[in-house]
Amino acid sequence: MSNGKGPVGNGLGSDPTLPASDAGAFTGSGITPLLFVGQIVEGRYRVLTALDHGGMGQVYKVEHLTLGSHHALKIYYPASGSTPAAQFAERFVEEARLLVAIRHGNVVSVTDAGAIEIGGVRHPFYVMELLEGQSLQRLLASGAIDSDRALAIIMQAAHALEAVHARGIIHRDLKPDNIFLTDSPEGDLVKVIDFGIAKVNRQGAARTQAGLIIGTPAYMAPEQAAGKIVDCRADVYSLGAVLYEMLTGEPPFGREDLLTIFHRQATQQPRPPHEVRAAVSEDVSSVALKAIARQPEERYASVEEFRAALSAFTQGGAVARAVTATDPYGWKGRKGLALLAGFALVFVFAVLLFIVLLQSSPSVPLVQPILPPSPPVTTVPVAAAAPSSPPPAATPEPVKTEKPAFKPVKRQRARQAASRQSAGQRVPAPPPAGGGKAAVFEAE
Repeated sequence: MSNGKGPVGNGLGSDPTLPASDAGAFTGSGITPLLFVGQIVEGRYRVLTALDHGGMGQVYKVEHLTLGSHHALKIYYPASGSTPAAQFAERFVEEARLLVAIRHGNVVSVTDAGAIEIGGVRHPFYVMELLEGQSLQRLLASGAIDSDRALAIIMQAAHALEAVHARGIIHRDLKPDNIFLTDSPEGDLVKVIDFGIAKVNRQGAARTQAGLIIGTPAYMAPEQAAGKIVDCRADVYSLGAVLYEMLTGEPPFGREDLLTIFHRQATQQPRPPHEVRAAVSEDVSSVALKAIARQPEERYASVEEFRAALSAFTQGGAVARAVTATDPYGWKGRKGLALLAGFALVFVFAVLLFIVLLQSSPSVPLVQPILPPSPPVTTVPVAAAAPSSPPPAATPEPVKTEKPAFKPVKRQRARQAASRQSAGQRVPAPPPAGGGKAAVFEAE
């Protein structure tokens, strides 16, 4: 393929027209870029510049011709001839498929894939999100970092590995160079990248056989360095080694060659991080040491368990205060919380037992009802007609009442009749008894 600048070549320096400025990040590395600036890849992407290179490929910044969006394009190009090219190519395609399957916020995402022919050789590639920031490797070039920031980074990387392991994938090459820190308002946003030597734990799909050593020695688990088949605990070791370096500034067993590091792993114990740097708490130091234990069964059984151990010392991304000599039993840690929870359960059980015993005893009610006092009873007299029959034997004591302000007309007429009789006047006869008219009252 060409864009007017001449043929691209086969990646071995056969393109004499390739400008030196096109080398970008490859300048001084001895690596000849496969692609050149301005080249159109599969009619969809324009190459802008070279970004990086690794053991299995080169990475370029590209622009989508239709959308105008920027992406990173990784193209297969093995830097070492120790492994057959066919196997490398197979791994490269597998990496793209794994990244598409994972889909996690802390794992770099893949959006496209394809292949391009260069010098008669077909080179697969895939397109992923373009990350702006720096690798953890570059950050650690100036030495150890603050414990708060180290834990915030390692917790996000652990979340990414949990998603990876849930798919049955072992990364096997987790290191600072494969942990990318992107800029965000909340601080570091971690992206785990480069799954080129990841292993898929499904029947018939394991890409590495026993006896084949692959990975980065400084962060490689002892069983991986010995060429044994590994599981997720190998990633636990690598994650612990990265944490150790963030806390101390150096990997647990140095940066020498594989044999030297393997010998140290078998014969030495790494110096505790809190002894290297006083700012590191003993509890965080102990978690890091357990993660890089020599035997897999002595480490955390999973990345989830490792992250849970670290979460006891974090609160919203900040490290909690370490357990000190004034707190020897770790009341601020997980042990203290477990003991408090146990005491609370015992107390609740005792209260429930006490209630059950009281309710089972009929002579001692659990709760006495509280009733309001009865209101006083008052007797209200009721006016009634004269009884036609004798009153009952037991008559309640009469209630004294006010003398009525009225007198019956009958009594008044009786007095008038008496005065007339004494005067010799005629007195009219009284009305018959039991008349149907009601008595009429007049005021005196």
